[in-house]
Amino acid sequence: MAADKEDDASSDEESWRPRQGVALCLSALAPTLKAREQLPVVFAFFKRALADPHEAVAHAMVAAGRQIIDKQSSPVEMVALLSPMFDAFLAEPATTETADRVRQGVVLYMGALARHIPADDPRVQTVIARLIEALSTPSEAVQRTISQSLASLFATPAIKPKGAEHLAALQNTLLSTPSFAQRRGAAFGLAGVVKGLGIPALKQHGVMAALQAAVEEKKRGDVESNAREGALHAFECLCEALGRLFEPYVISILPLLLNCVADGAGGVRHAAVAASQRIMGQLSAQGVKMVLPSLLRALGEEKWRTKHAAVELLGAMAYCAPKQLSNTLPQVVPALSEVLMHSHPRVKESANSALASVGAVIKNPEISLLVPTLLDAISEPATHTAAALDALAHCHFEHCVDPPSLALIVPVLHRGLRERAATSKRKTAHIAGNMCSLLSERRDIVPYLPLLLPELQAVLLDPIPEVRTTGAKALGRLCAGLGEEHFPQLLPWLRSMLVSDSSAVERTGAAQGLAHVLAALGDDKVAETMPDLLNSAHADSAVGREGYALLWVHMPAVLGERFETYLPDVLPILLTGLADDFEPVRETSMKGIQTIISIYLEASAMLLLPPLQNGLTDENYRIRQSSVELLGELMLLLTDKQPMEVLEVGEEVKEDSLLSGIPNEQQHAMLASLYIARNDVSVTVRQAAVYVWKTLVTNTPRTLRILLPRLTDLLIAGLSSEEEEPQEAAARALGELVSKLGERVLPTLIPIMQSGLNSENVAHRTGVCLGLSELMAAGGKEQVTRFLDGLIPAVRSGLCDEAPPVYEAAARAFATLQRLIGAQAVMEIVPSMLALLKSDEPDEIAMGQRGLREVVAQRPSAVVPYLLPRLCAPPLSLASAIALQAVAPVAGEPMYAQLEDMLPALMNEIYVEAELAPQGKHSSPELRDALLAACEAVCLAVDDDGFHFLMPAVLGGASVKAEPHVRAVAATLLATLALKSEADMSSYAAPTLQALLFMFHAPQPAVVRAGWGALDAVVKGMPKERYLLHVTFLREQLRAVGEECRNAQISAG
Repeated sequence: MAADKEDDASSDEESWRPRQGVALCLSALAPTLKAREQLPVVFAFFKRALADPHEAVAHAMVAAGRQIIDKQSSPVEMVALLSPMFDAFLAEPATTETADRVRQGVVLYMGALARHIPADDPRVQTVIARLIEALSTPSEAVQRTISQSLASLFATPAIKPKGAEHLAALQNTLLSTPSFAQRRGAAFGLAGVVKGLGIPALKQHGVMAALQAAVEEKKRGDVESNAREGALHAFECLCEALGRLFEPYVISILPLLLNCVADGAGGVRHAAVAASQRIMGQLSAQGVKMVLPSLLRALGEEKWRTKHAAVELLGAMAYCAPKQLSNTLPQVVPALSEVLMHSHPRVKESANSALASVGAVIKNPEISLLVPTLLDAISEPATHTAAALDALAHCHFEHCVDPPSLALIVPVLHRGLRERAATSKRKTAHIAGNMCSLLSERRDIVPYLPLLLPELQAVLLDPIPEVRTTGAKALGRLCAGLGEEHFPQLLPWLRSMLVSDSSAVERTGAAQGLAHVLAALGDDKVAETMPDLLNSAHADSAVGREGYALLWVHMPAVLGERFETYLPDVLPILLTGLADDFEPVRETSMKGIQTIISIYLEASAMLLLPPLQNGLTDENYRIRQSSVELLGELMLLLTDKQPMEVLEVGEEVKEDSLLSGIPNEQQHAMLASLYIARNDVSVTVRQAAVYVWKTLVTNTPRTLRILLPRLTDLLIAGLSSEEEEPQEAAARALGELVSKLGERVLPTLIPIMQSGLNSENVAHRTGVCLGLSELMAAGGKEQVTRFLDGLIPAVRSGLCDEAPPVYEAAARAFATLQRLIGAQAVMEIVPSMLALLKSDEPDEIAMGQRGLREVVAQRPSAVVPYLLPRLCAPPLSLASAIALQAVAPVAGEPMYAQLEDMLPALMNEIYVEAELAPQGKHSSPELRDALLAACEAVCLAVDDDGFHFLMPAVLGGASVKAEPHVRAVAATLLATLALKSEADMSSYAAPTLQALLFMFHAPQPAVVRAGWGALDAVVKGMPKERYLLHVTFLREQLRAVGEECRNAQISAG
C-alpha cells in the first residue's frame, strides 16, 4: 500500500508535464495558425488552460498565447476577432483565485494584442489602463510581462504624450500604497513606461529626484518605510529594464543603498538587497571600477552599520556578469574575509552571508559540494583550514574552476601556505601550482598573484626540503600557465636569493625555484639566460659560487634532455668547484657532477672522462680525490657495477655495452691514470683510487701489460711535471710497477722509454730520463744488469741532449746506474763523452762537455779518479782541456787529491808567451788558451777546504827552481786566484809575495812581466788594512832580491 501511494504521488507530480507540452506545441504552431478558422478555438482553450493549478503550465499557456499573437500573419483580422473576445473574458466577474489567474492571463494577451492595434485607436488606451490595473497581480512574472508590454506600447510616438500622466499615477501608487504587491507592480510599470519613453524621461519627469527624495526621507513610520521600499523596488526594476543605460545613476544611488541595507524596517532592507543584487548583476567593467572603491572604503568605516551595509552590497557583487565577477572577486572576497574578524555579530553574519552568496553562484559542481567546507575555513581558519585543504586535495575535478570558485579557494590557499605544518604547506603549494590547469581562463588567477606569490616565495625558502621542492614546482607551473609577463620580479628575486649570504637553505630553495621557473618558461628563455648564469657562476663570493653550484644540481633533473647541450659549459665549472676553498662549494659541485652522471650517463661519459682524467693529476689534492671518486662512480654505472673487460688495442667493444661509445685508447688512458693515482702523495686520494681500481680490475698483471704503452706515457708526463706531487706519484707508480712486474714489463717498457728520447717534446724526454732513474732504482742491480744493453744507450742519449732539463735528469739516471753497477757505469758512459770532445762539430763538443759535467756532478767520487788522470795524461789535447774546463767546477773534493799531479802536468804544457817556448817547440794559441782556462777553472773550483792541496802545487810552479814557462803560468794562476777566488789566501800571502818578488831577477823578461802582473793583482786583491802586516816582510824580501841580483852581477863579471 505504501508503494501504491508513492506511485500515485509521483504520477500527480508528473501529470502537469503533458499539459505544458500542449502549450509548447501550440507555441511552435503559432506561424501556421489561421486567424478566422483557428484562433477563436485556441484562445477559448487558453481561457480554460489559464486556470491550470500548476504555475508552470499557466505560464506556458500565457507565453504560447503571446507567441501566437506576435507571429500572426493577419494582424488586422486577428485584432477584429480577439479584441471582443478578450473584452468578454474580462467582463466576467472574478470571484475566485482561479478567475484571477485567468483574468491576468487575458490582460497579458491584450498587452500583446495592443501592439497590433493602431496607436490612435481608443482601444489602446483601454488596454494600457487594464495593463496598469493588472500590475497589482501578486505575480512577479505577470508584472514583468506587463512591464515589457508597456515598454513596447509607450515606445509608439502616438502614445508617448500620455506617458507623463501614467508616470505620475504609477509613481503615486509606488510611494503611497501600503500593499506590497501594488508597490512591486507599480515599480515594474514605472520601469516599463520609462523604458518606452526613453531614459531622458527619468530627468524630464523628475522620476529619479522623487525616488531619491523618498529614500532619503528621515522620518520614521510605516508610510515612509513603504515609500522607501517602493523607491528601492523602482531602482531594481529600472536597472532590470534599462540595463547598462541605468549605470550612470548607480554612483548617485549607491550611498542610498548603503543606508537602506542597514535600515530598521525589514522590507526596506530586503528591497535594498534585491536592488543591490540587480544593480551589481547589470554593471559593466567600468561600472564595477566606479562602485568597488566606494564599497571598499565603506568597509573601513568605524560604524558597524555602514560596514554591515557595505558587506551586503559586496555580497551582491556575486551577481555581476561573469566577466565583471572575475575582475571583482579578487578584491571583494579578501575584503569580506577580513570583515569576518569583526566583533559585531551582525557584521560577521552579513560577511558570512556575502561569502555564501559568492558560493551560491558557483557553477563548478565539484566546488559547489565543498562550499560549506571552504566557508568554514575562511571564517575559522585556525580550525578548518586543514579540512578544507584535504577536501581540495582529494577532489577530482571534471569541470573547469570558475571565478567564484577561485575566489573562495584562494583565501584557503593563502592561509594554508602560512601554516606551520609541512604537510599543509606542501599540499597547498601543490594545489596552487595546479590551479592554472583547472581554470577555463587562466588569467582569472592573475589578480590573486599578489596574494599568493609572496607566500609561495616563503615556501620556497622553507627549511624542509620536501616543502621547498613542492614550492618550486608550484612556481614553475604558474609561470608555465601564465607566462613571464605576469612575474616581472620573480627571476631577479630568485637570482638575488641565489647569492644571498643569509643561509644555505634559502640558496637551495632559490636554485630549485630558478630551475623550475626557467624550465617552465621554455627553451628560448633558458638559452637566453644561460650565458649570464655561466658567467655569474665564477662569483667572487663563496656563497655566490655555492648558489650557482646548487643551480647545476637542480637544473639537470628539471630540464632533462634539454640540459644536455649545456653540459660542456657546466661541467668545467663544477670540476673547478671541486677545488674551491669553501667546503660547501666543493660538496655542492660534487653533488652536481653526481647528478649529471646519474641523468646523462652516456652523454656525460665522453664529456666527463677527459676532465676527470686530467683531474687525477691536478695540483690540488681535493680535485684529485673528487676526480677519483667521480670516475669510479661513472665507470661503475657504465659497467653496471661489474669489473671492466680491458681489451687489447684494436679490439672492438660489444655494441650492447655502455662502454661502446668510449674508445679503447681512452679507456686505457683512464685506467692508467687511475693506477698512478693509487700512488698519490695524499692518503685520501690513494685510498679512493685503490678502492676504484679493485672494483674495476680483476687481473692487475694482465691489465698493466695491456696498459703499458699508455701508462708509460703518463708516467713520463708525471715525472717531467714541474710540480712535486705528480712527480712523486709517477715515481711511486713506476717503482711499484717495476718491483712487482719487473721481468714482465721491462722488456716492453725500456724500448718504449728509449723511443721516448726521440720525442720533440722536451718535457717528455725529461720524463723519460727521470723514469729511467726510477726504473733502475726499483729494479735493483739484478734487473739493471740483465737489461744493461738497453739502459746504457738510453742514459748516454739523455746525457747528450741539448735541453738542460733532459741532461740533468739523465745525470740522475746515471747516478742511479753507477750506484747499482759501480765502475762499469763510468767505463760505459764516460768514454763516449770524451769521444764527443774530439769531434770537429761544435754541437757534439758542447754535448760532450754537458755530459761530462753532469756525470761528474752526480757521482764525483766515482768519476773524478777515473776521469782526471786520463784527461791530464800527456800529450794534452784540446779535448782534454775542454773537458777539464767543464768538469772542474763540479768535481768537488775528489779533485783535491789529484791537484798535486794535475797542475804540474797542465802548467808544464802551457807557454804563456812564445819566447818561453824551447827552440823548435811550437805551441798552438788555441790549445794554450784552452789549457790556461782549464787551469784557472781548476784553481777557482777549489774552496777553503782544498786550498792546502792547491797552493803548494801553484807555489811550487812559481819557485826559482821551476822552468821559466812554468813560473809564468804559476804567476798567472796566482793573479787569477787573488782577483777571482772566494777562498781566503791570507795564510799564503807571505810565500806568494816571496815567490813573485824573486821573479823580478829572473833572466827571462816574460817571467819578470808575469811576476809584476801577479804582484799587482795580489796587492789589489789584498784588503788595505792588511798592508801594514806585510811591510816588514816585503822590505826584507826586496833586500834579499837586491842582494841576490848584486851577487849575480858580481859573479857574471
